Amino acid sequence: MFITNALSPAETLAEILQKNSSTIADTDWFKNMKHDADLCPMFESLGMEILRSYKAYRTGCHDI
Repeated sequence: MFITNALSPAETLAEILQKNSSTIADTDWFKNMKHDADLCPMFESLGMEILRSYKAYRTGCHDI
């Protein structure tokens, strides 16, 4: 993914989740995953990683 415009964390997450096409091999790992044990923690980890990136690279701007 190459982002050229400033996006909010929610927009960044939406871009990641809108992957266009996948092969059966790409999604084969999914059939053995459990919702609460595997998928929720993975999704939370991805969201936290996005938020940490925004926090690390944000800039402050103040009118003076």
